[in-house]
Amino acid sequence: MQQTHGYLFKPSTYETNLKPNAIVITTNGAVKKSGEAVMGRGCAKQAADKWPHIPKKLGALIRKNGNIAQVVDQVSLGNTSMSLVSFPVKPIVNKCEQNRQNVVSHMQNSFQPGDLVPGWACKADISIILKSAQQLVQLANEHSWSIIVLPRPGTGYGELAWEQVYPELNKILDDRFYAMTNEYTEQVENAISLCFQLYKFSCSNCATAFYIKTGKDIPLNKVRCPLCNQDT
Repeated sequence: MQQTHGYLFKPSTYETNLKPNAIVITTNGAVKKSGEAVMGRGCAKQAADKWPHIPKKLGALIRKNGNIAQVVDQVSLGNTSMSLVSFPVKPIVNKCEQNRQNVVSHMQNSFQPGDLVPGWACKADISIILKSAQQLVQLANEHSWSIIVLPRPGTGYGELAWEQVYPELNKILDDRFYAMTNEYTEQVENAISLCFQLYKFSCSNCATAFYIKTGKDIPLNKVRCPLCNQDT
């Protein structure tokens, strides 16, 4: 797997030699009563904002095929046409652990141990990521894709550290696959990674120091790790 910098949904990203046959969005398996997939954060939200029909289409595919990596639609960015592929990093639903560490930080106070947690409120699961990666390779082989661009799965709102995900993902994805990030995202992910290294768990609030220093206005989560409390 190769690593590159750029903005996943910016047409200018693909005006160079990087002409993908497919771009990937990380997803969860949750589907609303309306039939739309839950796409409220990260690159999934960006895709839903850019192509408003995608949540309904993905929701139908999840109900039909399950929470798997699959082609959602054919889309265009500038003059480049490509397949849009879902890549599950979270479950459809999961049971809240005793320590709530499988629930994203800002939702931990909303669930009690043993409660059923919808996929969008769960942290990313490395086993789901690796299964999705295997399915993505199969799709690439079936469609003869030579360039596939994906975000760093499970990091950011999934609250996993890239250093935790990359070594395992790199065993599955070959040089056809490009993990894309940008400077802004990378700084946030590095903050989360530092928390994971120091405290053995990852917390989305580890990015708050970066947001505060750069003047970004975001709501602060209630559950904060020692590093966040110290930095802010």
